[in-house]
Amino acid sequence: MRHLFAWLLLYGLLAGLAFWVFGLLFLWLRQDSFIFHPQPLQFARQQELESYEMRMQTADGVELGGWLLPQPEAERGVFFLGGNAQEISGALLDLRAGLELTAAGFNYRGFGTSDGDPSEQAIRADALASFDHAVAASGIPANDWLVVGRSLGTNPAALIASQRDIAGLALITPYDSIAEIAARLYWMYPVKRMLRHPFDTVPYTKDIAAPTLVLKAQFDVVVPHASTDRLLAQWQGSAAVDVVTVPGSWHGDIDNYQQFWWELAAFTGRLRPR
Repeated sequence: MRHLFAWLLLYGLLAGLAFWVFGLLFLWLRQDSFIFHPQPLQFARQQELESYEMRMQTADGVELGGWLLPQPEAERGVFFLGGNAQEISGALLDLRAGLELTAAGFNYRGFGTSDGDPSEQAIRADALASFDHAVAASGIPANDWLVVGRSLGTNPAALIASQRDIAGLALITPYDSIAEIAARLYWMYPVKRMLRHPFDTVPYTKDIAAPTLVLKAQFDVVVPHASTDRLLAQWQGSAAVDVVTVPGSWHGDIDNYQQFWWELAAFTGRLRPR
């Protein structure tokens, strides 16, 4: 009986180890698909915005697609960086209407009509290049732009704010780092060593001088409040950071609430005069 128990225990340990190794390999091989969910551009929207389209070629030869949506008589612009499953054309239309500003942005690689495959390195490089492209195309100086990032896009938005003199920064459901979130979710694996796209936002904050608005969703199960709070606790920027929780909202529908737009418009109105 004792030998049978020992064999069962051994088989159980081996099965557990095999399951752990399988999970490790699965996470390693599939991690990109957990982070990036490229979305196509709907044909009707492409036709609607055809005359506003911008195309740019990256330093490594990839072509990105985006839009510059002018707002008559607006002296400022809003530049948007989307979430990990967001084609941004609809967001640009909403931002132009909601803030009455010229709106611009480019889809990430693999999203919409942008070529290539997304990665942290590519998104980081493309963010700065695409912002500079929008500034040049619009004729609106960099320091008259509000940069808005949502979810995944809060990281490259913070990067832009750390490297360019902008009017303001708005972060919608931001996180400290994807590596930190994943490590807490998959605590049984060495996630921080495995992850190819850690998206660590904290280091950018020390160089952010623009006023910043952080919008949290009340019932956010994708980016836990603890992750946003860790980012804020380590924030080293020199300007004020306003933090607002939108009541009743979830991660994916925060922009469906009127308070979201009130807060974003009020923040925009508080930015330094031209």
